[in-house]
Amino acid sequence: MLLAILIIAHVGGGALMGALFPPNPWLGQLVLPSFYPPDWSFPVVWPILYVLMAVALWLVVKSRSGPRKTAISLHVIQMVVNYAFMPLFFGLQNTLLGMVDVVVLLVLLLITVACFYKVRKIAALLMAPYVMWVSFACVLSFSLWWMNA
Repeated sequence: MLLAILIIAHVGGGALMGALFPPNPWLGQLVLPSFYPPDWSFPVVWPILYVLMAVALWLVVKSRSGPRKTAISLHVIQMVVNYAFMPLFFGLQNTLLGMVDVVVLLVLLLITVACFYKVRKIAALLMAPYVMWVSFACVLSFSLWWMNA
């Protein structure tokens, strides 16, 4: 039951942010780098990542070892920063704030994953695709800011 709730909360939060702050015509006016992913990739990749995050968090919550409370707190904080990207980038139409948000997210995410590792190694491994995607998002966000400044 808890796992289902965590999955719904993670995926639902991302879906809500996407619905409230969808990619809009403003994005089409930006100069995009050649490696910008196709539009269809975002609604495919993010739900998968959110499910993996939810499962990782569930493993940490169910664990009885390590810095569990710290890991859970860090996860919540990094999720708030994750969800903030859409209003900052699309809502405010600000490439700089979007880039700063993603960089802060990556730092928090790496700290969270290190903490997850101390609690449940498999939980940290489940976060690896998310780390890779956010790392790519940092490069993408920097490029969008740089090319449109």
